[in-house]
Amino acid sequence: MPTSSDDVTYLAPYLGGVSRTLTSKLAEYVTPEDFGAVGNGSADDTAAVQAALDTGHHVLLLNHYRISSTLIVKKRGQRIFGEAGTGTATTERVNISVGSGSTITPVISVGAQAVTIQNVVIEGPGAGVANSVLIFAQQEWNETGTGSIENKGDVDLKIVECALVRSYQIIRIKGRGLNVQTCNIAFFKHAIDIEWPDENFVEGDNFDQTALSGMRSYVIRNNRFHAGSDGYLVRNITSDNSENIHGLLFIGNYADTNCRIFTGKINESSFLDNILIHSNSKAFIFSITGGDSIRIAGNMFYGMTDNGLRPTEKDIKEGNKVVSTCEIMGGIQLADTSNVSIHGNHFKRVERDVLSLNGECRNILFQGNVMKDVCLDNNILTEPLRYAVRVNNAVSTPAVGLIISENTVDNEEMARNAPMVGLPAGAGALTGLVVRDNLLPSFMSTHDLPAATRQSVTNTTREALAYDGDGATSKTVTLRFAPVFVSVTIVTGMERGRTIAVSAGSTAGSDLVQISGRDVLLKGDWNVSGTTYTLHAFT
Repeated sequence: MPTSSDDVTYLAPYLGGVSRTLTSKLAEYVTPEDFGAVGNGSADDTAAVQAALDTGHHVLLLNHYRISSTLIVKKRGQRIFGEAGTGTATTERVNISVGSGSTITPVISVGAQAVTIQNVVIEGPGAGVANSVLIFAQQEWNETGTGSIENKGDVDLKIVECALVRSYQIIRIKGRGLNVQTCNIAFFKHAIDIEWPDENFVEGDNFDQTALSGMRSYVIRNNRFHAGSDGYLVRNITSDNSENIHGLLFIGNYADTNCRIFTGKINESSFLDNILIHSNSKAFIFSITGGDSIRIAGNMFYGMTDNGLRPTEKDIKEGNKVVSTCEIMGGIQLADTSNVSIHGNHFKRVERDVLSLNGECRNILFQGNVMKDVCLDNNILTEPLRYAVRVNNAVSTPAVGLIISENTVDNEEMARNAPMVGLPAGAGALTGLVVRDNLLPSFMSTHDLPAATRQSVTNTTREALAYDGDGATSKTVTLRFAPVFVSVTIVTGMERGRTIAVSAGSTAGSDLVQISGRDVLLKGDWNVSGTTYTLHAFT
């Protein structure tokens, strides 16, 4: 008579099956029920669920488990997975919850590397419970989960096919490596917070474990975000070393109702093919406050079509709720950020600026974007004037490197029709600016820039610049390209307005203005001391 599972032989009914003990078979995974869990959503199953996790085996969740203290995951590579689907209701069969208003935070603390959480509903105390966290991750335990380990920032947490709901913060990671895919994330203030490891961080032997290489590898893909509370989907909340957060891939996500996408510093990152709809958060969708090499492409950002509904005095007096239009407040705000491409996005029903540049931004590409009903605040005379692209202050460096090309704007005529590109009053010259080939309504001009900036609008096929004559026999102006056509106009003195035009294929005028490769040689009346000229060159 067998007295334990060690005495029972298990043979899988498949070709090539090998006999082993039943103990070996059962150890492939455990369940909380193996340790006495009731799983009815009412009984406190904390001890049973924690005991299952402490075995280090993979844990299969079968029921609804209410917990009263944080669950701690200590075993590297452990998989926690459920049997049921991924709805958000508390009646789901596979569910870990703490109950409304609970002070438990986090619900799950992952201290081991390479843990997977799959196909589980995890429910927190509510988005309104300040600083509550659903899942917290930081390297704390050794591979066996029996002791602490040096924190080298290695997390590599994978969360797939889960419903993560009702918490101020859904995921908070201090370290590198996060993969969140095909999850339903709902009822939150901030969805995913990225942070530098605690002060006990120790650099590893490899370069990619050093502080200089930073924290990186954050993949947020094909998730649905719903019912935010005027917060962000991803934040870099690091106070120190915030400039060393890299490698965020935010792709194919769908977000609706009061969400914004990102805030903080970020480097070498992409936001691709996402959809965000009717967010009435009073801030920009992106607020990037530093970083380098960022791509925002192929996204759809749109507010609701105006339904014409407005609360009446009676509604206000009686407290009646009137669901009126939810526009997007602002598009993309960059500050002290470089090497950013923003292309192929759709912006619809935006109240303020679509792109707003602040501080020292360099090498920014805004290309091929489709804008419909943007800068809607220009219909409100008490609001500041809004622009599709706004440069908020002059930079201290000689060139900002801003290309605005091949975009379209489809607006109805407004109470105030601002140009596409705007600078604030009194702003200094902005050099390295390219504005070309944009499709605008007949009542919208391209720009109304200060004179110094207009004289510095350049690109690789055309250039406009001012020069002062010096009276020498010949003056050479070197362009960034080899022009085929040049015109020069006198803009000061008695002969103001006089113009000469020459081409590279003709000798006419070569005694006064000559094209030689990228050089334009200016002579005689076109280089008189004390006279200012404007030179236009084209390929």
